[in-house]
Amino acid sequence: MLGYMRLWEGISDFKSDYEKMGAADQNKSAKKIWENTRSSIELPSHLRNVTNENVNGNKNPTAGPGLDCFDDLQDFMCDMLQAAVQRPFLVSREYTDFLKTASEDYKLDSVVLTLSEFTDDRKLMQTRDDYDQDLELALRLENILEDPLLCAYFRRFLRMSFQEENYLFFQDVQDMKIQHFVKAAATEIMSDMTLAEILEVSAMTIFEKFVKAGATYQVNLSAGIRDAVVALMQKGEISES
Repeated sequence: MLGYMRLWEGISDFKSDYEKMGAADQNKSAKKIWENTRSSIELPSHLRNVTNENVNGNKNPTAGPGLDCFDDLQDFMCDMLQAAVQRPFLVSREYTDFLKTASEDYKLDSVVLTLSEFTDDRKLMQTRDDYDQDLELALRLENILEDPLLCAYFRRFLRMSFQEENYLFFQDVQDMKIQHFVKAAATEIMSDMTLAEILEVSAMTIFEKFVKAGATYQVNLSAGIRDAVVALMQKGEISES
């Protein structure tokens, strides 16, 4: 694993000096690191192709390969070092002996703090409780649908799993509850309409789009619920609730 460490250090030096070098030196340095890497480490084919393109794909002589050209390679080496070296090192006699003489500040910031030390000095229990509380809130459906970022990811998930019609149905119903109309019915709503008439038009639009048999975005409802909705529509018993 010494080769990984040396290459890691070389890439770190390359990044530190990148802005100080001109384009020609940037390209020269990157190519040298890449040649050393290819000759000393067996890489997965996809990583080899990506890194080679990052380093040698630049055809502009006045531009360098980019500060991030080795990011994928460093991530790979980090994973390899963690799996093969980090854990054995942290429980080794050498590291244990070193800790006995290390400063108190180092021990406090060490990655091998005991649970009790971390609890006392870093408020581990409070951190965990705060995390659990935030996670619990984030996992509640109503909070997901109200948060723009979570909602965007949730909709993407539903689209990938062919369930996006449920999201669209929910949003249209929410709009009708809050605004008393849905955008899809905007062309049919006139300025002189009463609230009851606007709700009827919006509800019918939702019904035709999501509930009616063969609808474009038909949601998966049980026969009993569908029949109940049909009956309400036929009776005209429509409200924002």
